[in-house]
Amino acid sequence: METEVDFVKVQMRKSGSFMITIPKQAADAINLKSGEKLKVLLDKESKRIIYQKLG
Repeated sequence: METEVDFVKVQMRKSGSFMITIPKQAADAINLKSGEKLKVLLDKESKRIIYQKLG
């Protein structure tokens, strides 16, 4: 089930990649810890980026 939590700002990094800060409320909801890896899924049709916690 999807729940809207917050809006985020995309920031450009020097290396040319982008950085997105995950809101604390979202991190707490899935018990995300510092250093954990997330899988990145793209839905081009609906223009969504999905981060999936591994394990």
